[in-house]
Amino acid sequence: MIVAVIQGFGSDPVAAQESQRSAPLPAAGVTVTAGETAESAATQTPGLTAALQGNPQEVPLTLADAVEAALEGNRALRAAGARAQAAEFAAGAKAGFTFPSIQATAGLARTSDPVGVFGTKLRQRRFEQGDFDIGALNDPDPVTDWTAGVGAQWDIGLWDRWLERDAGEAESRAAHAVLARTREGTVYRTRVLYVAAIRAEAGQGALEAAEASARATTDRVRRRVEEGMGTEADLLQAQAAVSGIQARLEHARAAVMDAREALGSWLGWPVDRLPVPTQGARLLTEVQDPGALPPSELGNRADLVAGRAGVEAAEARARVVTAKRLPGLQAFGQLSTHAPGIGDTRENHWTVGVQLSVPLFTGFSLTRGAEAAQAQARALRLEQAQRERDAETEVRSARRAVDAARAALVSAEAASAAADEAARLLRRRYEEGMATVADLLQAEARAAQLSTGVVDAEANLNVALAALDFVLGNGAGSTRDDG
Repeated sequence: MIVAVIQGFGSDPVAAQESQRSAPLPAAGVTVTAGETAESAATQTPGLTAALQGNPQEVPLTLADAVEAALEGNRALRAAGARAQAAEFAAGAKAGFTFPSIQATAGLARTSDPVGVFGTKLRQRRFEQGDFDIGALNDPDPVTDWTAGVGAQWDIGLWDRWLERDAGEAESRAAHAVLARTREGTVYRTRVLYVAAIRAEAGQGALEAAEASARATTDRVRRRVEEGMGTEADLLQAQAAVSGIQARLEHARAAVMDAREALGSWLGWPVDRLPVPTQGARLLTEVQDPGALPPSELGNRADLVAGRAGVEAAEARARVVTAKRLPGLQAFGQLSTHAPGIGDTRENHWTVGVQLSVPLFTGFSLTRGAEAAQAQARALRLEQAQRERDAETEVRSARRAVDAARAALVSAEAASAAADEAARLLRRRYEEGMATVADLLQAEARAAQLSTGVVDAEANLNVALAALDFVLGNGAGSTRDDG
C-alpha cells in the first residue's frame, strides 16, 4: 500500500491529485427530493446558498497565506497525515511482543464428568478417602468450581516477531516520508493554482484593456464617418471588434471564478469563502541551480526516501517468512485460585514453563511464501532503482523548462512591446488617412493577443519554477513577490 502511494504521488502531484470532475452533489445533510433543485435544497445551508447566489465572501490572500492555509486545511494532506499516524501505531503494535502479555480470568463451572470432578476436588483440596471408591469414581456427584487467575505469556524467542517489528518500523518511515512528499506536493499544487488564478485575472485585465482600446477606436472611426472620411462599413467593423472582445471577456470572467473556486477547494475552504490572490503575475522566484546540487541532496527527496523504506519493509517481510522455519521459544506462567463457593476457602496453584516449537512440515507454505516475498522485494528494488534514475531526469527536464520559460517571457515581452508600438503608429496613420480601419483593428487585436501572451509566459515561468522546487524536494520553496 505504501508503494502504491509513492508511485501515485511522484514527480507530478498535479496529475496525481487531479480528481475527475463529476456532477455537483448537494451539501452534506441536504436532501434533494424529486422535482427539487439543488439550489432550493441549498437554502438549508447558508454557505451553499451564498455560493449559489454568486456572493461568496471574498478573502484577499497572498501566496504565503495560501500555502499556509493549504498545509492546514488540504484534505489530501490531512489524509496522508492520518495514514502516517496509522503506520506509526501499527509499528508500535508489532513491537508489543517484547513485553509479556498478561491476562486475568474468572469463571464458574459445574460438572459431573468423572475426570473433571476428580481434578476439581484435587485443585480445591477437598479430596477424601471415600472419593477413591469405585462407584464414586465412575459416577461422582456434581461439583462446582469458582475460579480466578492471572496468566502471562512472553513470545520473546519467536524470531519472526522481531523481523515483523523491523518491517513495521520501515513501513512507518515510508509513510512519514510519503507524508513529507505529500506536503511538498501540496505546496506545489497550491502555487500552481494560485498562479492559475492570477493568470485568469490578468487575462481578464488584458481583455478589459483591449475592450477600452477597441471602444476608443470605434469612437475614432465614428468621428471620421461623421466627417465624411469613413464609411459605415468601417464603423461596423470597429463595433464588431468590440463585440468580439466582450464575448471573450465574459469567458474570462467565468475563468477567474473557476480558478478562484478551484484554489478555495484545494485549500479546504467551504463554498461560501472565495480566495482572491493579492500578488501580481510576477511571483518570479529564484531557486538553487540544480546543476550545482550534489547527488546526495537529491537522494534525500522524500518520495525517494519513502521508496527505499518500502524496499526495506519488503526485504524484512521476506526475512519474516524465512524466520518462521526457526525454532521458537515461548515462556508462560499461570496463577489460579479455586473454591467450591464464593465464600469458601480458596486454594491457589501456579504454573510456569517454557515451550520450544519447531516447524517440521507446513505443506511447502513457508517455502512458497518465502519465494513470493523475495520476488516482491526484488520488484520493489527494481522499481526504486528506476525511480532514482527518473528523479535525475526530472531535475534536468525541470531546469530546461525554467530556462525555456525565462526565454519565452523575454520574447513575449519584446513582442508585446513591438505590437503596442505598431498599434500606436497605425492609430496615427489612420488619423492621417494613411491606413485603413481594417489595418488598425488587426494591429490592435495583435497587441491584445500578445499582451495576453505575456501573462501566459509569466504564469508558465512561475509554474516551471514551482515544478523545479518540487522535483528538487525543496518543499515550500520561495513565495516572495518580486513584482
